[in-house]
This record gives sequence, structure tokens and C-alpha cells, in this order.
Amino acid sequence: MVHKIVPVPEELRSKKIILAGEAGQGIKLMAHALANILAKLGKEISLNLVYDAAVRGGNIHAEIVYSDDPIDVPFFEEADIGLQLSKTPDPSIRAKLMLIESSACGAECKKCEIKCPASDRVPFEKLAIEQFNSPIFVNMIALGRLLSKIGINLEKVDFASEFPPQFFNENIKAIRYGYTYKD
Repeated sequence: MVHKIVPVPEELRSKKIILAGEAGQGIKLMAHALANILAKLGKEISLNLVYDAAVRGGNIHAEIVYSDDPIDVPFFEEADIGLQLSKTPDPSIRAKLMLIESSACGAECKKCEIKCPASDRVPFEKLAIEQFNSPIFVNMIALGRLLSKIGINLEKVDFASEFPPQFFNENIKAIRYGYTYKD
């Protein structure tokens, strides 16, 4: 008896993540940290940063593809997980699961084109101010939430090699807070 082995489809081998925000929100730092973490865990990585033409305050997207196998195509139309930190939702960001800054939606859903159940709207900025007394930790809370959603064990991550010593302890606390955050 012979059983033919079928190759695993690309969509089941690789995972796609898109991070979206405005300049100054740490999207670039978060994307590089996430890509480095995944690479150190033995994953193949592709990272594309896409900027608006604006000099200051423009939009930025980071597209990450990671896989156990070599990545054939580093571009995609829809991500598995999307993270939107902008206060103005960007309908061009498409993902099966969307984590979105809740202030972009307000108390009620604005019925924009972004698909996000209420449970995936997280008050990242509010949490940063309440828990860490500063909005600069928004991206680290979001990174922790993202690491949780993609199933990365924080105990296997060497954060000391990913972040500068300035605010290191606060950044790690913010990542752990985001990782364990429950609505």
C-alpha cells in the first residue's frame, strides 16, 4: 500500500501579521522586535515596512510573514492577525483577527470597514496611562497582546537583546501586562 504525501498548503505553513499605526507609535520598533524574537525562535522571517510620503505623522504599516519553512512570497493581501494602533481606522488593513485601539471605535462601533468584534478592541492608550503613567508604553502592551495571540512563550524570549536599557524594566512589565490582559 502506498500513501501519497500531499504538501502542506502555504497558508497553513506561514503566518502573516500586519501592524498599522502613525509615526511615533513605535510600529517600527515593535515590528523589528517581533521579527527578531521569531527569528531567534528558529522561524524564517520577512519584514516589510511601508510608509506614507509624509515627513512627520504619516501612516506606517509593518508586514511580517513567518514560517518554519523558507518563505516564497513575502507579500499578502490579508493577514492572519492585524494590529491597528491609529485612532483613525485604516480600512486597507485586512486581517482574519484584528486587534484595534478601542479609542478608534469609541464606545460604540462606528461601522467602519474593519472587521473587529468588541472583544478585540483594546484600550491600549488608556491602559498605558493607567498602569504605567505614560502613553509611551502603548506599543509594548500591544506587543505583549500580539505575542499572546500568536502563542509565543514569554519565558523563551531574551528581551535583553531586543530592547535598549533605557526603560527596559518598564517595557518588560508592559509586555507582560499586555500578554496577560483580559477584557
